[in-house]
Amino acid sequence: MDSSSPSNREAPSRFNPVRITDDGSRARRATRFRRQNAFDEDSLDMDLDESEPSSAISFEQPSYSETVTPVAQARNQRRRNNRLHPFSPVQLEISRIQNTTGFLISRQPFKRLVRETSQPLQPQLRFHSEAMEALQDSAESFLVNLFEDSNLCALHARRITIMPEDIHLALRIRREDQFRRASEFGET
Repeated sequence: MDSSSPSNREAPSRFNPVRITDDGSRARRATRFRRQNAFDEDSLDMDLDESEPSSAISFEQPSYSETVTPVAQARNQRRRNNRLHPFSPVQLEISRIQNTTGFLISRQPFKRLVRETSQPLQPQLRFHSEAMEALQDSAESFLVNLFEDSNLCALHARRITIMPEDIHLALRIRREDQFRRASEFGET
């Protein structure tokens, strides 16, 4: 008798996948193999008749009350190991920052910077906390708008990386725009 006849085939098991010789593709066989490995032998119900098409294969739902074997745990862990796209952490950080309403620059370093720049003007100059917050708010909005404009300049140059020349161009365009607005109102 032929060794490929249905009566001589072994029962499907986790380590012995059933190969059905039909006109199916390699992907369908791999899917069947994954399905077989996902369920226990007891919950697997297959017809091994070659006369029936492969669509006659049916799988019962696994019972989740039974414990999962260590082999299945390792396999599920490998499946869950999805790697992030290289830019995904950057996109996550950008969306996190855009959703916040607080300051982007820490208060103490900004306070030290303001004191350092005001030191040559007047050595014993003191600032109210509200004045410091107003300075920080205006400085951050200026920097964010500057980086937005410089990003547009970089995109115009068909780049995604901001370079110093993009920042210089954005500042130059802003300055010319300010001079144009001032000349419209008769100021110089």
